[in-house]
Amino acid sequence: MANLEELVAEVRNDGYTEVNAEARVCQDIVLKAISESSLSRNVTVKGGVVMRSITGNVRRATQDMDLDFIRYSLSDDSIRAFIQKLNCLEGIQIGIDGEIEELSQQEYKESKLVRYFNCGCICDNYEIPL
Repeated sequence: MANLEELVAEVRNDGYTEVNAEARVCQDIVLKAISESSLSRNVTVKGGVVMRSITGNVRRATQDMDLDFIRYSLSDDSIRAFIQKLNCLEGIQIGIDGEIEELSQQEYKESKLVRYFNCGCICDNYEIPL
C-alpha cells in the first residue's frame, strides 16, 4: 500500500482541504478493510461517505463515518472486536482512540442505540484520526 502522506497529497490535489483529505484516505482504508473482513455482511455504510461517493463532489466531504451494524452487538467488546477484524490490510493499523460512548442526541435515542468512537489509521508512523 502507498504511503499515507502520498495518498493524502493525491486527495488534496483533487481539491480537498488537508483535514478532509486525511479523513477521506482513512475512510477509504476503513471501507477497504470492511470489504475484506469477515464482518462485511454485518455493516452498512451511510451518511456523508455515501453521498460523497455517489456525487463525487468535494463539497460533500465529511470527516466521520456513519455505520449501521446488522445482526451484530453494539457492546463495547463487540465494537472492539469489529475494529480488530479491520486490521487485515498489510502495513495498516486501525484502532480506537478514546472511549466508546452512547450519543446523547435526542433523535438518536428515540429510534435506536447509537454508539460513537474515534478511530484512526497508522502506517509508516503517519497517523490519521477519523
